[in-house]
Amino acid sequence: MPYLLLDGGAIVDSEHWSPEARSVVAAIFRLEHHRGSREAVELIGLLARRLEAPDQTRLRRHFAIWIKRVLLPNWIPESEGTEWQNLNELNEVHNMLAERAKRWSEQWKQQGLEEGLKQGREEGRKEGREEGRKQGRQEGLLESEQKGEQKARLEVARNMIERTQLDDQTVADLSGLDIAQVRTLRDELKR
Repeated sequence: MPYLLLDGGAIVDSEHWSPEARSVVAAIFRLEHHRGSREAVELIGLLARRLEAPDQTRLRRHFAIWIKRVLLPNWIPESEGTEWQNLNELNEVHNMLAERAKRWSEQWKQQGLEEGLKQGREEGRKEGREEGRKQGRQEGLLESEQKGEQKARLEVARNMIERTQLDDQTVADLSGLDIAQVRTLRDELKR
């Protein structure tokens, strides 16, 4: 496929080219670096108007193909990709783009919201898991401490029962155990 290499800056600034040609070339280069769908629609409209002469039919088709193959894949949602393949005229591309571009910003906004919510939920779950682990460790430490303290109380009570003649209430008071626990321990030691 033959091609023509153009220096956009040289053409746009040169007086050797007609204002119409400079306008078309400027529109093409601006289209490649457009700042939003509205600007892209305006530039394609400008190209369509500048190239409306019957002898420029082939050029309009080439621009339509170039826009479909090079620019549109980056602009349009994947769900609409196949609809554009049947367009062969620059005016058709412009009209469809003008109609659809209005909806795209809403779709992109919705996609952004959905992705933000998804990311927020993932981060929330991650933070929740971390917080749960932290709380679990703290509860585990507390439980371990409580079990250790209980074990120590039982050991003190066992020693008092085995080595002294203290009654169950006094052993309970000194060890910090419940009186029922002291009686159960005394019964176990007698066996």
